[in-house]
Amino acid sequence: MKSRIILPLLMLSLILHTPVLADGSLDIRDFARVMPLTLSARGALYELSLPAEVYLWSRRRDLGDLAVFNGRGEIVPFTLLEPEVARTPVPARQLPLFPLSAPAHSQWGDLSLQVRTNEHGAIVNLNTTRGVPPGRPATSYIVDASALDRPVTGFDLALSPSTRGYVGTVRVESSDGLQQWQTHASGAVATLVAGECQLGRDRIEFSAVKARYFRLNISPEMGSPGLESILARLEPPLAMIQREKQNLTITPVRDRDGEYLARTSGPIPVDRVRLIFRADNSLASVAILSRPDDKSPWTECG
Repeated sequence: MKSRIILPLLMLSLILHTPVLADGSLDIRDFARVMPLTLSARGALYELSLPAEVYLWSRRRDLGDLAVFNGRGEIVPFTLLEPEVARTPVPARQLPLFPLSAPAHSQWGDLSLQVRTNEHGAIVNLNTTRGVPPGRPATSYIVDASALDRPVTGFDLALSPSTRGYVGTVRVESSDGLQQWQTHASGAVATLVAGECQLGRDRIEFSAVKARYFRLNISPEMGSPGLESILARLEPPLAMIQREKQNLTITPVRDRDGEYLARTSGPIPVDRVRLIFRADNSLASVAILSRPDDKSPWTECG
């Protein structure tokens, strides 16, 4: 995994390393290592991956002995950033929507649900034991998310048009068995009209959750718009970060059975380790510790 370096000037530059000088002055001739940077475009900012050689040459864990010079031998300011984790966008998925309607003044306890699912857990039939007075819209809905293979991070609601205007709240609950429900999030919903102007809020966003079913409750009931369809916003997968590999040789620690030592060639950033055993089908409990030098205490990494 490489860090990124941001250079905020137009230049041809050098990446260099040196001990810190007592008077604070820096000169390109005082540095022990020099690496030229070739910039192909012209602009005010440049971004590039930090070369692996920097970690091998540096003598400080914070890369404090790193400097950047332009073609005139002048110090150039720069910023080191951790690589950003990229995510690949996932298209929203339309999900089956089942309205749950109840007569006026009824509560959830007054409803008896009759649910039938197939062998995959998908809802194939859902009925309530009570009917609904004509013209009274549903204010609660069951969303069947059993076919999804990724967590849900929100819903886009297709609300029926309203000429009177409405502002309310949608409560989102999740369940894996249609019996026990857990409140996960809530958000505002609105359909407002003033002349030719319209204002709508039809998106609910929340932290990613993986559940087979969701229940949406809209309140207050009076004047609430109907929900015609729903799109689930899915958590995108993490893209693979470009990494460089380094093979290390481990040696047994004297008089410490089961302990091994590996030395890197510099203060390189490590976020994963692959252990290769001599015997096939090996199983072991491993603790990995690290330290910057032989005098510092060990710190457990994982």
